[in-house]
Amino acid sequence: MSWPDRASDPPVRSASIPTGTATWTEEGDGPTVVAIHGLPGSRYDFRWLAPALPDFRWIRTEQPGFGDAPTGRVGPEVGDLIAHLSEVLDAAQVQQAVLVAHSFGAAVAAHLAEALGARVQGLALLAPAGLRPHSLLRHQRTVRTLGGIARAPGFGTALGHLLVPPYRALGFRRASAAEARRTFAVVGRWDWAGTRAVTDRLRVRGLPALVTLAEDDPIVEPARTLLWAERLGVAPVVWPSGGHSVQKTRALEFAAAFRAWHGRLASG
Repeated sequence: MSWPDRASDPPVRSASIPTGTATWTEEGDGPTVVAIHGLPGSRYDFRWLAPALPDFRWIRTEQPGFGDAPTGRVGPEVGDLIAHLSEVLDAAQVQQAVLVAHSFGAAVAAHLAEALGARVQGLALLAPAGLRPHSLLRHQRTVRTLGGIARAPGFGTALGHLLVPPYRALGFRRASAAEARRTFAVVGRWDWAGTRAVTDRLRVRGLPALVTLAEDDPIVEPARTLLWAERLGVAPVVWPSGGHSVQKTRALEFAAAFRAWHGRLASG
């Protein structure tokens, strides 16, 4: 396992957009890469990966309710998230880009790729989730119930505080009560079958994809991650170790795989 000597934390940029407030960071110079974090997560999730690929223009986005992006009036449904992220990319003046997504951000990225069409040149996924419930979300009835509680005033706030300790024990050290609450609000309404259908359409469209994972991921079991490679019709890059946060623990290895894949993409 290896990662750069230093992380990068460029200043946050923000702009008012029709769906609320856009927040993102920008660094590097070259082909544009848009990073989409998981749930919970934020722009910090890619602070080790961007320095490993400095010859790319990195736009690290934040979904509503995470990091410095306020939830505002953006609902938890996938259509709301995609509308918001589309406006974030407009604010950041992204014309064309590859989407790099971690964990549940992969599901969001797949929907965004379909919505933006030719503006998205490819999907590079790290420990992707969102096609079928993984171990932490296996009991769908419970997840949907908690999702409903998360959206309720008062009760949702209390639930968020209860969820913080287990999330941090799993490695989400920056997760706040508000972010934990928002996570269940989104996941509780997620259309898993709809996301599988989207990935099938992306494969038919011929969208280039890169799927990476670690065999010892304690959060999203490899069998669930490998579904992404199967549905997108690609051979996965599998590391023996690295856990769930491979965007840090395997930053340099991912950078090497990404360069080779992006080179093939750029050459057609």
